[in-house]
Parts: sequence; C-alpha cells; structure tokens
Amino acid sequence: MRHFFLFSPQSGTPAIDVATVVQRAGLSSDIPVSAIQALPPLQNLAQMAADFPPAQQDTLLRYWQNQVNYFTPLVNAQFGRFFQDAVTATNFGILQSAWNSFPAKTVCITIQSATLGLLIVYPHLSIDADGQITSGGRPTYVEGMQAMAQPATAVAISDDTVDNLQTSTFSILNYIGAGLAASGFPIVGTIFQALFSIIATWLNPSSNIVSQILTQIQTMLEQNNITIETDFATAAVDTYVNWENMYFQQADFTLLSDPNADKTTQAYADAMSRATNFITQVHDDFMGTPRLFDAVNLMTGDVGVNAADLDTPTEAMYKFEAFLFFSGFVLFFGKQGWLYSQQINGTNSQTTRDLANAVAQYSTQYTNYVQQISASIQQQISQRLGNIYTYNNTGGAFWSINDNYNGPHEKNSVEPYKMFGYNGAYTFNYCGSSEEKKAEDSANKAVTEIGNDFTNYIYNQINPSPTAQADLQQKIQDFITNNTKLQNLATMS
Repeated sequence: MRHFFLFSPQSGTPAIDVATVVQRAGLSSDIPVSAIQALPPLQNLAQMAADFPPAQQDTLLRYWQNQVNYFTPLVNAQFGRFFQDAVTATNFGILQSAWNSFPAKTVCITIQSATLGLLIVYPHLSIDADGQITSGGRPTYVEGMQAMAQPATAVAISDDTVDNLQTSTFSILNYIGAGLAASGFPIVGTIFQALFSIIATWLNPSSNIVSQILTQIQTMLEQNNITIETDFATAAVDTYVNWENMYFQQADFTLLSDPNADKTTQAYADAMSRATNFITQVHDDFMGTPRLFDAVNLMTGDVGVNAADLDTPTEAMYKFEAFLFFSGFVLFFGKQGWLYSQQINGTNSQTTRDLANAVAQYSTQYTNYVQQISASIQQQISQRLGNIYTYNNTGGAFWSINDNYNGPHEKNSVEPYKMFGYNGAYTFNYCGSSEEKKAEDSANKAVTEIGNDFTNYIYNQINPSPTAQADLQQKIQDFITNNTKLQNLATMS
C-alpha cells in the first residue's frame, strides 16, 4: 500500500490543510494522508549510481531512467488532483536511511508544485544489491522483450492456480456480458452488485487475488520457458486497481443512486467528487493511450501457427489465457466507467457517449484477435493430425499407424504419440480377410484417440485445466458474445 505525506515545497508557503487536500484529491477518508515538516533524506538516481562499481553505473542509470520514464506519466495522471496549481517537478529516489517504519532503499516519489509537495512511499518497491528495482522482493524488468526460448512440454500447475485464473477470467467475462440486452438499458443496480462482489474480492487485503493471479500467469509462462515482460502488465493493472480503490467506493454509488439522498451534505459532495474524478480518469484513458493497455499488448503475438514445430503452441497461444484476462480487465474497466457516467452524467452526455464508442472499438479489436488465435489453434491441430494416417501392410498382414511429420519432437522418437498422452497400440495384426476389416477399424479408432489426445495436449499447454478445451472454448464464445453486446453501448447512449 502506498503512503502519502504532504509537505511545503518552500518557506513562506501557507500551512497545509490536510483535510482540504484530501477532499480536493477525492480520496476516501480511510486512505492515510499526513503532513510532515520536512522530507526525509532521499538519494536521487545519480547519487544511487555512485554506490555501485563504475562499470555498472551507466547501465544502471539507463535502467532506472527507463523505470522513471515508465512510471512518471502514471504518477502525474493519478495524483495530479492533489494540487490546485501546476506540477513543476516529479522525482524518483530512495530513502537514504530508515524512516518511520520504512527501511533504507525504499522507493519514493516526490511531486511538487509552487504551493504543495507530495511524498509517496512505496513500501513494496526497493533497490536490491544488484541495483534492480524489486517489487515484493521480485526483480522488475523494463528494457525490451527478451528473446523467446524454445518452449518445452507444459508443466502441471496447482489446482489452486488454475481455479483462481479460471474463476477470475470467467467472472470478468460474465460481468462484461451482464445486463446488456439487445435493446433497452441494463438494470444498473443488479450489475453493480455483481461488480462490487468481484472488486471486493480483488481488493480484499487478506486475499490479494490480483497479485496472486498475476504471479500465477507469470509462473505458467515461465513453466513453458516463455520469457516475457509480465512486470509491465503487473505494474499497469496493479496501479489501476489500487487507484480504483481510492476513487470508486461502493458507498458512493449507493448514496448517489439514492433518489432521497440529501444533496446538501458534505458526504454527498465528497461522493460526487470521487465519482467525477473516477469517470474523468477512465474517459481520459480510453480517449488516449494509457499504460493500462500495455498489459494487453504484451500478451499478444504472431497470430499464425507454429510452422517450425506443430507439436508446440506459439508464444501467442501460450499467452492467450493471459490475454483473455487482461483484455477482459480493460473492457471491464471501461464498461464500469460507462455505467458510472451514465448514472452520474446521464445517458446522452459527451463523456458517456465517448466511453460507449471507445469500449466498443477496443472490444472489436480484441475480439478480432481472439478469433484469429482461436482459428490458429484449430489450424495447427488440423495440420499436425493431417500427418497421421493408417497403412495396410498386406505383406506383413497388419495395419499400422504412420506419421510422416518430421518435426523437432519426432526426429528421434520411435513412438512420438506418447508425448501426447497416447499409450495404445501402433500396429494391428490380422489373419485372413475376415480379420482385416477388424484390424482396420481398430487402427482408425486408435487414430481418433491420438487425435483427441493431441488436441487435449495442445489445449492443456495453452490453458492448463482438467477441462482445458471446453473451458477455453467457452471463454472464446463468451468474449465473442460480449462483443456483440458491447457494440450496443453506442446505440444505448
């Protein structure tokens, strides 16, 4: 959790009224904000570099600068509301020594205007002995995608991991599709009850479901020897979820949607301020190019088949389950902003119409990708199975299963089908013409079993689950169905 501290940027500035700043920022009353007399000793990038051997300093400075370039727009966009005048400086650094309950080398950010300073302390971010910025003890990487390693056979993952990812993705897709009939308006209260149920689970500190899911996605990709910058995606989604928790409160919606609410109270004014801030941020993001969408972009790849190795999914296929989660998250976020804007600003406001059109456009883009990857999975399975056939060796009086595919896994394999999970017979002897047909039928049945085993083998690498193929196909269908509904947002507005 981030900690916020207000300070005066220079002598002679007025005393800080914490309550006023909190109200201006639209923060919930349970977000900790306090005033400090002076900043703790901080090290900037150049000072930090001096603590490392000269040979490492240039590399570390470039690495840190990339981090700064990544986070600065996010920080300014999300915390600019603390200020009533223009932000003049945003700086990154680390605590030079322990301060309050935070250890030395904890990452901090200072934002200043002429009249106010804001110190944000990130307890989960620190600098390790190698100069890496770590998140919860894990290194984060910023400089470009690494080269993809050759994928290996998928490794089994725990049922808990599968259940969390499956349940969360299905929950997002179910929410997106809820209440958007072909005509008419959604039942807002019902939709928001479902929405808050999901958000409450995500934001419950004891469950930390978002971090778990992101960690599990990374684990699954690593287990398949796919190297990918999941830290970008992690940072973007985690930042938005935390920001959402500050500006989007269930109590606010309950109050603002109550026709008998007293609109003259401070509580109503605060709720309206947070709601307006939330809607404005979502609108600005969907009208621009926020880092939130990096999470989706990082999970995309070449939509074709793996022509070099038909036994192995492509990198894009390995990332497909994660793509469904992150793209679903974006559409979830956008629909949430649209519904809230419809409630606060009205159906025909420009903001509501903008969000309706933007969400529909992103949904079309993501659905096209989903359909392309889905088709490629089917195409790769079909191409691979097209190499497997039955052959009647009349001289030896047996039917056999042959495979003319000479891919990487088959070159040195006497029985290539075992890697697919098939352990049946490969040859079927017969004696006389009366048994030849039975042997042929047995061989054809075995080819069908091999086809089913290979199909399950591919789907389990893409979407590890006891019912991998059915689960993934259901998500694909839900995504396509949701897209049809989301296209109706524009007509509803």
